[in-house]
Amino acid sequence: MGNSTVNGTTTTTTTTVPYNTTSMSNSTMNGTTTTATTTVPYNTTSMGNSTMSSSTTTTTTTFPYNTTSMSNSTMNSSNTTTTTTTSIASMGNSTMNATTTTTTTTVPYNTTSMSNSTMNGTTTTATTTVPYNTTSMGNSTMSSSTTTTTTTFPYNTTSMSNSTMNSSITTTTTTFPYNTTSMSNSTMNSSITTTTTTFPYNTTFMANSTMNGTTTTTTTTFPYNTTSMGNSTMNISTTTTTTTVPYNTTSMANSTMNSSTTVTTTTASTASMGNSTMNSSITTTTTTFPYNTTSMGNSTMNSSTTTTTRTVPYNTTSMSNSTMNSTSITTTTTVPYNTTSMSNSTMNSTSITTTTTVPYNTTSMSNSTMNSSTTTTTTTVPYNTTSMGNSTMNISTTTTTTTVPYNTTSMANSTMNSSTTVTTTTASTASMGNSTMNSSITTTTTTFPYNTTSMGNSTMNSSTTTTTRTVPYNTTSMSNSTMNSTSITTTTTVPYNTTSMSNSTMNSTISRLQQQSHTTQHP
Repeated sequence: MGNSTVNGTTTTTTTTVPYNTTSMSNSTMNGTTTTATTTVPYNTTSMGNSTMSSSTTTTTTTFPYNTTSMSNSTMNSSNTTTTTTTSIASMGNSTMNATTTTTTTTVPYNTTSMSNSTMNGTTTTATTTVPYNTTSMGNSTMSSSTTTTTTTFPYNTTSMSNSTMNSSITTTTTTFPYNTTSMSNSTMNSSITTTTTTFPYNTTFMANSTMNGTTTTTTTTFPYNTTSMGNSTMNISTTTTTTTVPYNTTSMANSTMNSSTTVTTTTASTASMGNSTMNSSITTTTTTFPYNTTSMGNSTMNSSTTTTTRTVPYNTTSMSNSTMNSTSITTTTTVPYNTTSMSNSTMNSTSITTTTTVPYNTTSMSNSTMNSSTTTTTTTVPYNTTSMGNSTMNISTTTTTTTVPYNTTSMANSTMNSSTTVTTTTASTASMGNSTMNSSITTTTTTFPYNTTSMGNSTMNSSTTTTTRTVPYNTTSMSNSTMNSTSITTTTTVPYNTTSMSNSTMNSTISRLQQQSHTTQHP
């Protein structure tokens, strides 16, 4: 390794646990368990004039206790595990910035009068695995993984006897094993994953309550099998998951709250694309539901479940000088509750499922441009619910499915803009004692499998589907009512079997379905 610089491992672990414990007889406190493991086994053969900055891991845990009058309590506050594994081999004149992992956990407790309580504050696991098997990659630059996990939940808990709080479980997993052969002068920026969870509790008088705040799972998998990709640029995956659940809970005895479950999965596989540019997957999932819950004894609230699945397995052979922008998915869910006097109620507010599958089997498509799928799903359900005792509300179920399997053979100098799907659902409800409401079910399905043979210099704009659902309820004095308001199904099918269509233009389908419903004053 002549004239090389190796900066192997920098690990910083900081733990601060200042206890101020007053009158806590027969209590058990397990303050913090922090494990930071970094393994960087180098197998470096023939790496003259190289620079390697392999792994920087920072783990910070801060939770100052100010515990007054908590007899017979158990507190298991923080478990943080950060594991980083990197293995690299044989890269002449290369620069590698392998892994930067930052895990920050802040749990300041201000607990007053919480006898016989159990608190399990936070479990954060961040795992990054980047095993490199790199052969013959002269003058390359690889910036492999940046993972940031931030969890903040300051407790201000007053008078919560016999309560159980399981506040946050965050799991972030990033796996991308490289098998890179003959990739001279390449640039690869593989994965940026950001997971942010914020839910400040202000809980007053919640005896015998159970709160399971947030479960967030972000998984990104893209195993590379890249052969013969000289002078290429690959920006594979950007995943952003944001969950905000600020609780302001007053007088909710014997209640159960399961607030947010967010699952984001992205999978990509790519092979053999000389002088190409690939921006494969951008997934953004945002969930916001601030609770303002007053006087909701014996209630159950399951507010939001969001599932976003992206599968883009590329099998790309001989696609020199190509540009592929495969999928952009945006899922936004807003459920601000303003619930006053809703004893013995059940609310299941929003379930959103967005599935996009774009498996490419592209052979001999030089100088092509492909913009395959853009899916936007927006659901807004602002509740203003006054006097709804013994009610059941199942507000919104939105399913958006887009399938675009390409089987493209010999399509030089082509442009394909395949699918744009927009689904919007809006609902607003107020004052319905002893009622049942199933307000909106929206299903949008778009299928157009291409079997395109010999279509040189063609342009295809295949499908645009827009579905808009607006159901603003203004329901006054509708006791003991049942409303099943709207079911919308939009299906678009465009199967192409195109043989020998050089220099063609196809603009296939534009579907728009809009419906608005307004219901008022049902005695």
